[in-house]
Amino acid sequence: MTAIKERIIGAVTIMNDSDAEKFWNIILNTFTPSWDSIEDVEPDEYDLQMLKAIESDPECHEFTPENEIDWEKVRFVPEEAPLPDEIEAIERANKSIAEHGTIPHDAIDWD
Repeated sequence: MTAIKERIIGAVTIMNDSDAEKFWNIILNTFTPSWDSIEDVEPDEYDLQMLKAIESDPECHEFTPENEIDWEKVRFVPEEAPLPDEIEAIERANKSIAEHGTIPHDAIDWD
């Protein structure tokens, strides 16, 4: 799996259900024609290892309810070093925040 796909999965993992549904609708509306042409493929060795872990590792069956997550401590940490464009985006964001501040999440009209 590529780094960008891992970042997307990581982001969706920490979204609340409402935001995840909005993201899913974006995917459906943008890529709907291609869903019918997805080819079924046999799992490779890595896939088989993950499936085995899901079946045998009890921690794979433990989920934390969203209301028990301390969101102040949750951070998405990529497994790889950040890419140059990610570092540049962070630097631009930090500069923008320093100059203009931020707005509350609830103040954004997500629809």
